[in-house]
Amino acid sequence: MVVVGLRAVDSAGLPGAAISVEVEGIPAAIRSITPAAGYPDGYSVIEVVAPLGAPDDDFLPVIVRADAVLSQAGVTVALR
Repeated sequence: MVVVGLRAVDSAGLPGAAISVEVEGIPAAIRSITPAAGYPDGYSVIEVVAPLGAPDDDFLPVIVRADAVLSQAGVTVALR
């Protein structure tokens, strides 16, 4: 997923904050966080593994946490 606002990033474009992701309230394993190619500075791509137990659905709530700051409400992902 492409995100913005992961707080300060280092010279490689990686966030300095502790990042976590939940899908349908279940923690998702983060595979990588990289600068988003083709986007302005400050945008990042977070690649996650869908958590076991997450249902197949078009509108699953997703929460990205940077330290204690949560993503906005209403963000969803589709899993198939």
